Amino acid sequence: MTSMEGLRDSILSWLAEEFDVSSEQPPANAPIDWVLKATTKGALKIVVVVQKPKGRESVVLTLGLALHKGHLNALSSLGERERVEVAAGLVRRLIGMCPDCLVVPQPNVNSMKAILVTRILYPDRITKSEVLSSTRLLANMALYATLYLNEKLGTPTQKGSPGEGYML
Repeated sequence: MTSMEGLRDSILSWLAEEFDVSSEQPPANAPIDWVLKATTKGALKIVVVVQKPKGRESVVLTLGLALHKGHLNALSSLGERERVEVAAGLVRRLIGMCPDCLVVPQPNVNSMKAILVTRILYPDRITKSEVLSSTRLLANMALYATLYLNEKLGTPTQKGSPGEGYML
């Protein structure tokens, strides 16, 4: 574990070994000391956000997955029971991939439009190995979710773009 002093710089350098990393300004009045964005390299861009909450000695890793417009249309064409089965199946599988993660369908499992996945690392787990492993895990969860929805709902024909694409 690294000390809380210099933590941001350590995590930035660790992530830069495997991801494109940027330092972001926390939102105004947010209880966050700093924010880093780790983006996968290659054609498919998946973003994992790493934050340090103010007054806490933990680091929060977050993946925001916005469903593709084509998947949203396919989900809305299903009956309520089928829609819930697809959403619940995906949430169950994501929790199975990361039992320590909080997986929350947004706004809810009945009308899922996005999924928020959060993993908290406490001081004894803030190591290079754990930060990189957790970031890779969240990126893999995004890819898995996309493949699962493609399998259940079909591959969307529209190109994804910010706001209607896969990752937030």
